Amino acid sequence: MNTPDFVPARRVFFGFFLLLFMMLPSLSQATILKTKNLPELTQEADFIAVVSVESQLSLRDGPRNFIYTDYRLKVEELVYARSGLKLPQKDQHTVLRQIGGQIGDVEQSVIGTEDIKDLDRWVIFARLHKGRVYLLGMHQGGWFINEKEEVGPARRLSSPNTPESKWVPKATFLQKVRSLLKESGR
Repeated sequence: MNTPDFVPARRVFFGFFLLLFMMLPSLSQATILKTKNLPELTQEADFIAVVSVESQLSLRDGPRNFIYTDYRLKVEELVYARSGLKLPQKDQHTVLRQIGGQIGDVEQSVIGTEDIKDLDRWVIFARLHKGRVYLLGMHQGGWFINEKEEVGPARRLSSPNTPESKWVPKATFLQKVRSLLKESGR
């Protein structure tokens, strides 16, 4: 089958598929998250609070019918709330939404969302959107509080060796956040 006419046709066919293969990655859509440090999280947040997770509910929502999980949070301590926004106060509740969750046997997950569990306690840096709060930078806006009352990075922090990944007493962490708020005039 190596006729003189067949060899160039095979090269063209191979070249076409190679070009198509090279174009496919550019057609995919992905979100790249910029790594945020504590000063950036503090500067960009609408809402900073110490919260406890009371419950969670996964549901389908949005134009693409994705699975989302809504977490009912109780505000233990309000650190910052942007003026002019309707945000919860101490001892009030709010809903934190993340993409992903499980409904029956169907699970949807997204790399970068935080692993939030009932009864967890967190310091959250969040944005308000349509009456719900969302963690800034997905997992980056969640700082876990352990049983020793120490604050550490989100469970999904990609680089656990960053300077901000050390566990510190909650009071020290919140003092740092308040200092950053004051420095930025917030």
